[in-house]
Amino acid sequence: MTRHAGDIARGYSTAFVIVTLLVLASFVVVPGISASTVAEKFRWRADLIGAFTTFRFEAGDRVFNNAIVGKSGWIFYAGELSIPEYQRTDRFSQRDLRTLQRKLDELESFLAADGRALLLVVPPNKTTIYPQYMPDEIPVLGAVSRFDEVLRYVDDHGTTRILDLRPALIRESATQQIYYRTDTHWNELGAYYAYVEIVEALSVDFPGIGAHALSDFELRTAVGDARTDLPRSMGFLSLQDDAPVLEPRFPVHTSTTTDRLPDGQEILRTTNRDEGMPTALVFGDSFYGGLRRFMELGFSRVTMLPYNSLSGASVYDWIRQEEPDIVIIECVERGLGDLFPMLENARP
Repeated sequence: MTRHAGDIARGYSTAFVIVTLLVLASFVVVPGISASTVAEKFRWRADLIGAFTTFRFEAGDRVFNNAIVGKSGWIFYAGELSIPEYQRTDRFSQRDLRTLQRKLDELESFLAADGRALLLVVPPNKTTIYPQYMPDEIPVLGAVSRFDEVLRYVDDHGTTRILDLRPALIRESATQQIYYRTDTHWNELGAYYAYVEIVEALSVDFPGIGAHALSDFELRTAVGDARTDLPRSMGFLSLQDDAPVLEPRFPVHTSTTTDRLPDGQEILRTTNRDEGMPTALVFGDSFYGGLRRFMELGFSRVTMLPYNSLSGASVYDWIRQEEPDIVIIECVERGLGDLFPMLENARP
C-alpha cells in the first residue's frame, strides 16, 4: 500500500526533535558556524526539512511550497497561475486572444502550403479533472476559464485545430484514476487516453495513423513507486504514490537519441523501424513525458523540444530543419500564456 504522510509521522516527529537539537548544539561546539552555513551544508538538512514538513502536515497545515493539500490525500500544484486558473479569475485580453489566434493561423497556413498539419494539444490541469478534491476554502469564482476563452475565440475567428482533452479525460476519471494524487501530471493511464484522442484527431489528415487498443497493453501497478514532483517541492521526500504501468504486448522498434540545446534543455529524436509512417515535430512541456512512449509508436520519426526553449531559432526554423509531416504544440492548460513568447515574434 502507498505510504501516506500519517504512516511516517511518528518516526519523523522523533527525527525532528533530534535533528533540531543537533542544529542548536552545532552553534555551541563548532566555532564560526552560521545560520547560512547550516542551511546550505548541514548534513541532515533534508531530514530536518522532511521532519518539519511532516510535523506541519500532521498539525493540519495545508499550504506548502507551491502545493496545496486537498481532500482524501490529493495534493495540487499551487505555482504559476494554477489557483487563478482553477478559480477562473485570470482572463486573457481580447488583444491576447487575437494575437494567439492570428499567430496560430499563420503557422497552420505555412504548414498547409506543403501538405503538413498543425494540432494544438492542451492537457488539462489536475484541478480541472479532479475539482472534487480541492479544498472547499478555494472555490471556483468565474464562469469561463482561459482555455474556454481561447477555444471560443479561435472557433469564431480562426482555423487552427485545438484538441480539447477535457471531455474524454473527465469521462475516464469517473471510473479510474488518471492523474497522480501527489503529482501535477497525468499517470500512464491518463497519457494513454490523451494519446487515443490525439491520434484520432490526426487521422483526419493522415488516415493511416491508428492508436493501439488498451488491450494491447498489460496494466500493472507499481505500488509506492512513483517519485512525484509535489512532495519534492514540499520537502516531503518519503511521500510516494502508486504508478499504473502499461507494458506493450507487442514488439516495440523505437530508438531515441538526446542532444542538448545551448541552455541545457534536451531535444529528443526518436526513430521507428517502420519508415512508412508520418514524421512529427513536437513543441511540448513536461506532460509530453508521459505521452512519449505512446505517440512514438505511430511515427517513423519524432523530434521533441521544449516550446519555451528554442535555442534562438523560431518555430519556422525548426520546421524547415526537421521537415515534419505533422507539427504538434502540446501545452498544459495553465501554461497557455507561455505560448506567446514562442509565437509572437515568429515569422514565416
